[in-house]
Amino acid sequence: MIMPFLAIYLSDSIHFSSLEIGTILTTILISQRGLPLITGFIGDRGSHTVHIVLGVMIRGLGFCLFVVAKKFEFVVFAAFFMGVGGALFDPSVTAFFASQAEEVRKKTFTYFNQVLNIGVIIGPLIGAVLVKLGPVYPFSIASICMLVLACAVFMYRNQYPETIKDNKKILESVKYTFSDKHFLAFISVMILFWIMFAQLNISFPLKAYALTNNKELVSSIFIANGVTGLLFMFFLRGLFIKLNPIILVKIGVLIMGTAIAMIPFVPSIYWLLCCVCLYTLGETMVLPAGEMAVAQFSTNKPAGLFFGMFQTSWAIGGSIGNYFGAWLSKYHNVVWPWLIYFVIGIFAFVLFHFIQKKMETKKESFQLQSRQL
Repeated sequence: MIMPFLAIYLSDSIHFSSLEIGTILTTILISQRGLPLITGFIGDRGSHTVHIVLGVMIRGLGFCLFVVAKKFEFVVFAAFFMGVGGALFDPSVTAFFASQAEEVRKKTFTYFNQVLNIGVIIGPLIGAVLVKLGPVYPFSIASICMLVLACAVFMYRNQYPETIKDNKKILESVKYTFSDKHFLAFISVMILFWIMFAQLNISFPLKAYALTNNKELVSSIFIANGVTGLLFMFFLRGLFIKLNPIILVKIGVLIMGTAIAMIPFVPSIYWLLCCVCLYTLGETMVLPAGEMAVAQFSTNKPAGLFFGMFQTSWAIGGSIGNYFGAWLSKYHNVVWPWLIYFVIGIFAFVLFHFIQKKMETKKESFQLQSRQL
């Protein structure tokens, strides 16, 4: 309900500069995607259930603060609360998924992606209606929804699966996780993906608004993204179960870079929506496959810290993408800024391919040694 209209609300309703908008969006990203490095680690040693309930409540408080926040400093404070809530529940939710057997885990991540896409479809439709009533209505309703969700999560707390507890010393746990060079390489390259992913909430809405001068039509981007993502997953689910997830990640980033680069060639909202659909194909391949890859890296280990580090790469890449997108939006009618994303997509494809081959070589070497023994 909120994210499709947030950049426009900040620029058009309370008249913030591109630097201020970038700072607010980055505050959400850094708090929500950077802090999981700590919250995921704590969840491994404590209770992931408590983190989920507390996180949903704090996120609801952040939405509530947006209703009254008008000054830049206050809005940044509200954005921080919104992000901290996500930082508490995101790694704990994925830690529950990662604790399942491999086949169940892969299916769970694909269904989770579809549920998220349903939310992406319904949310902007509701948001478009609420925006007509007033710019603060989406924040008010979102806050109420979060409180209801917190109650539901608490009621069903006894039905969640057990996760692997981390009983190692703190330094030992950190060294153990950071010793996996392939995992560190993977989340480092994922930064390039998050740079492109951030454009869904900044470059795409601003481009749509520039083409139509209509706030309500901006929601069509997210509806197209959600509907096509939901449909693509029906056709791709078999591939997620059969293939190495890194193969899907590397193909997905190349598709995303190509789709973004195509946007400026035809100045039409319909062409933009076509590019969004192609972009969504790549996004639908990368998001669940990326989480599946992290779950594989964390097999038989406490998963919270692994997913926390994964979220940290999102914080870094998304922050770069927010400022980059806000700056490039000034040149939305020029072709060359959009082509930069194509270069990013190719570079990410090559690096992921290199990681995949290295991991396959390591696996073959391990299997050969096992047979010899």
